[in-house]
Amino acid sequence: MIILNDDSVPPSNKSLKNAEFAQVFNKLLMISFVLFISTAFFALNYSSVNAEFTKKDKKISVAQKRYLRCQMRENLTKSNKKITLKEDEECKKEAIYGKEVLMRTKHLHSILKGHPMDKMAEELAEIDPKVAAFVIGIGKQESNWGKRSPWKNGKDCYNYWGYKTTGSRGKALGHACFGSRKEAVDTVAKRISHFVYDTGRNTPEKMLVWKCGRSCATHNPTGVARWVSTVRIYSKKVLNFSTSTNKKNKLVAVKSQRNNL
Repeated sequence: MIILNDDSVPPSNKSLKNAEFAQVFNKLLMISFVLFISTAFFALNYSSVNAEFTKKDKKISVAQKRYLRCQMRENLTKSNKKITLKEDEECKKEAIYGKEVLMRTKHLHSILKGHPMDKMAEELAEIDPKVAAFVIGIGKQESNWGKRSPWKNGKDCYNYWGYKTTGSRGKALGHACFGSRKEAVDTVAKRISHFVYDTGRNTPEKMLVWKCGRSCATHNPTGVARWVSTVRIYSKKVLNFSTSTNKKNKLVAVKSQRNNL
């Protein structure tokens, strides 16, 4: 009997099919591995950004969700995932807005650190920068950002601006007692927005109406000067950051929310 060399034996159709199947299987395995690594990287990136801006407040704001979602979409776009042009453009606009709010939130945390108002940073970051600047400047002068503020029934009224009238929890020490931080920010921001945009009180001197009412004639001049100085110093910290951020990153300023206040 003649024994042929293995190389001289022609491969069968079954062997060829098995070889082709093995090649296809290996390619699919490699693609799955790459997709797994990419997904893990995006998930880690998402989590790290989320953790950086939510470790204090234990929540994600609307702007943060926009930014994080669009950041993930941008990564998927780079991986040739099909996304319509309209979706991509809308996402870019949301990402610009969301990214600036995230940066502003981080900056406000650095200013307000150690004070009760620090827990309002997310809400403050999403309102008009000029309004937010006065909210923070006035809050510093009136209550040291919440360290001297009215309480009611053992609970903070979140009124760090000496704001009068009435809140959802009534009054405390002659001032409004709010039911939540959001209610406080929305109410005070709406009032300040009215002064800034509707009556032209866009400087600390013109904003003295907050302290004195119609006239400061009966107020101590030293106290009036100190009020103006403090509001100017801390409102500038907010506005200067907003301006430098827009120039450096070519970002559009956060849209005014006057219509939503």
